[in-house]
Amino acid sequence: MRAIEPPSLQSAITSALAPIEDLKNRREVGSLKPIVLDGHEGMTLETRYRLTHSDPRRYVVIRNGSRLLAIWMDRDRSGPAYPAFDAIVQSLRVRALSRPI
Repeated sequence: MRAIEPPSLQSAITSALAPIEDLKNRREVGSLKPIVLDGHEGMTLETRYRLTHSDPRRYVVIRNGSRLLAIWMDRDRSGPAYPAFDAIVQSLRVRALSRPI
């Protein structure tokens, strides 16, 4: 008997983003950085339009057991880079699941 391995964090994120972002045709991931938040693995990523590199969006995705917590923010093209978003991310606290799902 062979156990099925859970998907990697990057694979889980790609699947979760599919209904939100058109990563196959119009948009691309501009940066991807692993993070640890409150003891949980996660990633910070930025997406943008493939041709013009406009309309940047920033995501933070945290894995808690089999669940993903994701928050994102569209960035103003001329504004500073996410000070409010960074403060929200730093304030997050993720409780461990008491039972597997």
